[in-house]
Amino acid sequence: LRLSLRAIRSDPSCAEGYVARGHCVYLMGDFNDALPLLREAIRLDPDFGRAKKLLRQCRGVASDVKGARAFAFRRDFNSAVQSFTSALEAVDPLPRGAPLYCALHAERGEALVRMGQWEKALQDARMAIGGREDHAGAWLVKA
Repeated sequence: LRLSLRAIRSDPSCAEGYVARGHCVYLMGDFNDALPLLREAIRLDPDFGRAKKLLRQCRGVASDVKGARAFAFRRDFNSAVQSFTSALEAVDPLPRGAPLYCALHAERGEALVRMGQWEKALQDARMAIGGREDHAGAWLVKA
């Protein structure tokens, strides 16, 4: 993340630096900061295919996560699980240590607990903890 910022500062017209930083921020689960970075990369290089693909993916996952959280808030846990699963499938392959990977599994696990699907919830909690041992939400699901 720090290196991508250095790349952008050294050459603000380099679309690759914006894509690298946008991808890092996206994997951290911060869609609001990732989207403008990816848009800037496309503005600088409209033919940059990787930036376009990543922007589409980021928008789709952000939409799925926002919808899943709204479903969970309305206590429609089945739809929340489906939306979290859709988000996980959209970002495949996702590094196991990425905060986004851990957050999606932990939040899906929380919804599965509410549905009474204990084994699946425990599996998701294990996956989230396997990526980040300090993920409090996953530990709560596992407890």
